[in-house]
Amino acid sequence: IDAIRWAEAEAIAVLDFFTIDYILSYLVKVNIVARWMLLSPEKGREMLNRLMKELDAKELVNKQ
Repeated sequence: IDAIRWAEAEAIAVLDFFTIDYILSYLVKVNIVARWMLLSPEKGREMLNRLMKELDAKELVNKQ
């Protein structure tokens, strides 16, 4: 279920930074990471690293 929620959150926020959709998508992902940190610290850290990697905008800056 979390994988589906994560995928839907990504689909909602497609390169529209600082819109309400992007912010809510980010909050959904943070809640998923927080829950997994409580259930499994290793898996939670893996998901946190994934989220931080997605927030890195170096590729977008280099394209422009």
